[in-house]
Amino acid sequence: MKKIIFMILSINTILLGNEIHLSSTTITTTSGLNTPLVETNKNITLITKEDISKKQYNNVEAILRDTPNIIITNTQFGPTINLRGSGERSMSRVKVMIDGINLTPLEESMGSLPLNSIPVSSIEKIEIIPGGGAALYGSGTTGGVINIITLADSRKDFISADLKGGSYYNKNLDFSIGQNINDNLYLSLATQYSNKDGYRENENSENKSFNGTLDYIINEKHRIKFQGLYFNDEGKTSTEIKKSLLSQNRRAKGENIDFDSKRGSFSLDYEYRASNSLTLYSNIFKTKYERNFLQNDTRDFSIPKFTSNMPFSPLIKNLKCIGILILSDVIRQDAKTTLDYFKRQDVDIKIISGDDPVTVSAIARRCHLLNYEHYIDVSSLSDEQIKEAIEKYTIFGRVSPKQKQLMVNALQENNHTVAMTGDGVNDVLALKAADCSIAMASGSDAAKSASHIVLLKNNFNAMPHIVNEGRRVINNITASASMYLIKTIFSVVLSIGMILFGHGYPFKPIQLTVISACCVGIPTFFLTYEPNFKRVSGDFLKTVFKNAFPFAFMIAICSTIIVNGGRVLGLEKEMLSTICVLLTSWCYYSGLRHIYSPLSHYRSFVIHIMQIVLYISLIVGHQFLGLGNIDYIGAITLMFLVTFSKVIYLLNFELFDYSYLFLQRKRNKHK
Repeated sequence: MKKIIFMILSINTILLGNEIHLSSTTITTTSGLNTPLVETNKNITLITKEDISKKQYNNVEAILRDTPNIIITNTQFGPTINLRGSGERSMSRVKVMIDGINLTPLEESMGSLPLNSIPVSSIEKIEIIPGGGAALYGSGTTGGVINIITLADSRKDFISADLKGGSYYNKNLDFSIGQNINDNLYLSLATQYSNKDGYRENENSENKSFNGTLDYIINEKHRIKFQGLYFNDEGKTSTEIKKSLLSQNRRAKGENIDFDSKRGSFSLDYEYRASNSLTLYSNIFKTKYERNFLQNDTRDFSIPKFTSNMPFSPLIKNLKCIGILILSDVIRQDAKTTLDYFKRQDVDIKIISGDDPVTVSAIARRCHLLNYEHYIDVSSLSDEQIKEAIEKYTIFGRVSPKQKQLMVNALQENNHTVAMTGDGVNDVLALKAADCSIAMASGSDAAKSASHIVLLKNNFNAMPHIVNEGRRVINNITASASMYLIKTIFSVVLSIGMILFGHGYPFKPIQLTVISACCVGIPTFFLTYEPNFKRVSGDFLKTVFKNAFPFAFMIAICSTIIVNGGRVLGLEKEMLSTICVLLTSWCYYSGLRHIYSPLSHYRSFVIHIMQIVLYISLIVGHQFLGLGNIDYIGAITLMFLVTFSKVIYLLNFELFDYSYLFLQRKRNKHK
């Protein structure tokens, strides 16, 4: 339900002799006695800034609750104020204002007041008149007037910030500032934010507000003042529940109610002081309300009456409905949580059912399924129409077993990976066609036999854990396979290069054993157990080769350059082998950092520890590993290759993409 109300622009002109303030106005009797107005009527209440500070109120609602003659009623949308027993009509009879801006809605169905949008620290005083305020504040005041006057109204310099926290995750932040820019211009700003959970389950409220004032004195006779207010209140609540349920769980919730209220208003005041005894005052005021309201409720029914105009004749005359029996599917408590999880993972959820699509849509709405209103009856659609409808609609009703299979195949033809859940024999065809089929333990034996996964506890809240475990396995195996493939690729390429150039293999088996252990075997073993729930994308083999190919070719190309360049420069074989080992280690650790990026603290710890272990092994066991010293030319060669290894990696990366696209075109051409 969405309700928007626009207040018609209003212009008022008032002739005033002097500005009225309850605290200073006096009444002069015929006998000449002067009596302050606040002392004449004992019902008038004046709350000052000192009173507010003394009692340490957190918000305006708390101030008013502590005030005599005021009754604040909490509704599911927020507070309403009752003065002088106004009852249900209090919204139209009690006028609440802030510095002259009317906060009271024009229509009672808007239901609440943004009381807590006013930071307490910016309030100078609050005037409360329980009735009889029409003379001062116009119509709509038969129930009373509450006038909240802030420091901005008196043009005082101030700044205030307040941060509070409380039970039920209650967070409240207030900030307000007012400043005289010069003798004529005054500016004030105030903002407020609060967020808290309710006592009942699934209850939460969040509101944000902003108000500002610009007051400009043009000269001694002319003055303009602009005030603006924006308030946004959104939250979740629920309907009432039975006493029997309340006795089992004091925090139990009813049907879900989501609401979102927005309110914006501004006023422009113009004051012309013709003389000390005559002031012309004009006001332009506009307010916009908007409320979005969604309630999941199964209790509102319209029962048709039996009449003579019906196309059938009831066997029993004068029937009267005295009750109704509701047959409703019980929604699992974790259904909404599971659906929200898949929504965050960009998984498109579709419901395929043999029931009426309207019924299925109503149930899906209670689960907060996205696009639940997009439903269609499939019983009258052809196969081609089903293929077109599968991408447009979310809920499909009156679906036959063969049509379920057709829908799964249609999604797969559109390059979707399809998972199917089901528990009956009529789901078997679709379960077999799906990429991943899931059955319930309570389902038929045929459905369980045709499925890849069976939920033993019939609980869908296991699905996020299944998805995360699958992602962890695939992501970690992809990374590990990429590291192991580096050695295979560079060994093959380097062997071919050494044969072509007529040189010996630059590595000894023991050297490769140490490098493989410290750069591949041990780190990938520990990193495999790390939770990695990143979304899986792309083809497995392509991803593995794309990760391994650039680093493998970088090792092969650099080793070939070292061996051939070293022979030309006359470097010893042992020195060349040492340079190749150091460069290969550098390339392997570059590969680890790239393949396992982004680096978490755990990944960085494992990689750096193994890097230290490798360097210690090379230093301590250099004689056993057949490593020697490096002279000046060798050191320069090693630094050059390390510096330009990034360039070689990028060239290899582009070479892989070009080769892959070339082979893909060839394969498609042959097809």
